[in-house]
Amino acid sequence: MTKTQAEKRFLGKTVVITGGTTGIGAAAVRAFVAEGAQVFFCGREDDLGKNLEAAITKEGGRAYFVHADVRDANEVKYFFEKAVETLGGIDIAFNNAGINHPPNLTGDIPIDEFEDIIATNLNGVFYAMREELKTMAAGGGCIINTASFLSEKVSGWMAAYSASKAGVLALSQSAAEDYKDHGVRVYALSPGPVDTPMFHKALEEIAGDKSKYAGGLRPPLAPERVAEAVLMLADANAAPPSGTNYLIVSDQECCDFDLGVDAPPGK
Repeated sequence: MTKTQAEKRFLGKTVVITGGTTGIGAAAVRAFVAEGAQVFFCGREDDLGKNLEAAITKEGGRAYFVHADVRDANEVKYFFEKAVETLGGIDIAFNNAGINHPPNLTGDIPIDEFEDIIATNLNGVFYAMREELKTMAAGGGCIINTASFLSEKVSGWMAAYSASKAGVLALSQSAAEDYKDHGVRVYALSPGPVDTPMFHKALEEIAGDKSKYAGGLRPPLAPERVAEAVLMLADANAAPPSGTNYLIVSDQECCDFDLGVDAPPGK
């Protein structure tokens, strides 16, 4: 059933999303627009971003794509300057841009790979939050950062990714404390496996060896299900206390999930 304008939760709200061209980010762009928000989003894949913007515009929504690589603080700054210029301010921010790496023992992770994971997953969130808080500290707002179920759960094979996401959790909870008197709510969103291009790449990289899927392989959540959690956290009438790490994973255990490929001998 289609909602009336008056029924839309985020009517008149302005939202910025990093990593908004695919997966969770793209689902969140669509979900916020469907609930009446204006959305400004970025990513590195221009074709995907422009296509999503065009599709939403054709449907009557308001979403704007700008190329930005969150590893570059200057590109992040430009993205947020354009967002404020276009939208007039920022009510809600979803810092979602992130990458993964192939499973590896901690001591075997290439240095450049480790640095790229940290630059994207952790530094990118910090750069975004710096810009968001400049706007929100005066008038309040909500920031949601994509962490991971590996933020708190110790697991092998994914040291760089886990370290980056643990940093996102700490950064989120520190900011929640710093800005609790400024009307700014900050959350970490920690999903398990999600049915995104990154998930399918990870399946290829473990080559059927479930033991190499850090934290245990479960049936993936739909990106739209995770986007629902993003909107819940953004909704002041439904959200838990600021600083919460919101965990969302499949109810099925890893042993119930069939990879669809043969495992190596002995696995």
